[in-house]
Amino acid sequence: MKELSIHTKSKLDLATARLERAVDRLESAVDGERLASSLSASMVRAADEEAAVLAEQLRMARDGYQSLEKATHAVTLRLDGAIERLRSIVET
Repeated sequence: MKELSIHTKSKLDLATARLERAVDRLESAVDGERLASSLSASMVRAADEEAAVLAEQLRMARDGYQSLEKATHAVTLRLDGAIERLRSIVET
């Protein structure tokens, strides 16, 4: 009868060990999921920051373009005036 008890205890020990390993694997999976969530959140924050920087650069580029457009228009008007004056001089 003691052999049966030892054998049963041995099965119980094995089952307990298997259960502990399974719990360890589950805990590792949960920790891995938490890490993945944390990494995903930090990647989203980094992407948001990069998007903000790019949006600011785009705004600055548009502002620069508008300034160049105004300058080009002013130069065009002055050149047209100079050309017109030269034509009138040549025609007379």
